[in-house]
Amino acid sequence: MTKEGTKKAELSNINKKGNLISKKKIHKKKNKNKNDNGNKEQVRQFSKNKEPITNDSNKNNDYLKKNKNENSSLGIHHQGKYYDDEIYGNIDLEKNKQKYKKKKKIEGTPEDIVNSSLFRYINEYMYTNNSEIVKKKLNETKNIFNIYHSGYNKQKKKWPKNPVDIIIKYLKKNYTKNSKIADLGCGEAQIAQTFTDWSITSFDLIQYNKYVTVCNITQLPLENDSYDCFVLCLSLMNTDWPKIIYESVRCLKKGATLIIADVVSRFTNYKGFLKFMHGVGFSLHNKINLDDFFHVLFFENEKKKDKLPFVVNDKMVSSTSKLLSPCIYKRR
Repeated sequence: MTKEGTKKAELSNINKKGNLISKKKIHKKKNKNKNDNGNKEQVRQFSKNKEPITNDSNKNNDYLKKNKNENSSLGIHHQGKYYDDEIYGNIDLEKNKQKYKKKKKIEGTPEDIVNSSLFRYINEYMYTNNSEIVKKKLNETKNIFNIYHSGYNKQKKKWPKNPVDIIIKYLKKNYTKNSKIADLGCGEAQIAQTFTDWSITSFDLIQYNKYVTVCNITQLPLENDSYDCFVLCLSLMNTDWPKIIYESVRCLKKGATLIIADVVSRFTNYKGFLKFMHGVGFSLHNKINLDDFFHVLFFENEKKKDKLPFVVNDKMVSSTSKLLSPCIYKRR
């Protein structure tokens, strides 16, 4: 074969190889597009059916996290066939969750919805006004206290644990029926209803049932040094709550116990609150944290009478009340 013929044969072989490579590339591209469409369809079905797709490997997962911006349009790492549910599925799932939440909010009778709104209004009013203003409001508005307690009971069902249950166990273990115990801001007087044959006095602004004695607990009708234990379970509500602490010092015996249970998020300055309590004569001797939702604090009354101002002015109350923020439910 001549040199010219050899060159022509070589060129022909090169062209054939080039054509084969081009065909392979086209074939791969078609398969790739087909796979992409199939992958997208799977992801779409996953979003629709809320069924998880398992990752092929942790390596692919790490790869995708590093390349999220590059793959965000597809949500897919082709080599490992990784389906990014964070890009696709969770968006739709989150939308569905929001729809569910919205539906859940409007469930119930119109009366339930109105009462729920009223509960939030009353709750906010009680936390942002002093005790005298709140008492006047409760007395002049028919049935408002019942509506409040109905909403309060619904909220209790959502709590991980009820602090009253912890307090009842503590009282059973440490006191007897001859002990003088007062439940301040008692509501439905659950403690008195539990210990029916004990000497328990239950105070609140409104008489919810026969166990409750009507009283503004910032001005207790009790003698000095007369009680063994006070309970303040979610009772430091009104803006003049520091007066309740001063009254507790006055009425409790030396060595008596003051139990305070409140929402963790209310303590804007926990150390500052303990400092205030110590300053008026209470030392913390035990603390229980209920699922980071409630603090249950057990104080002992040391009776520092020489430092205690029994005449409390508004300036003292105002500066101290900031140690606890209002407990306000989110508006719907």
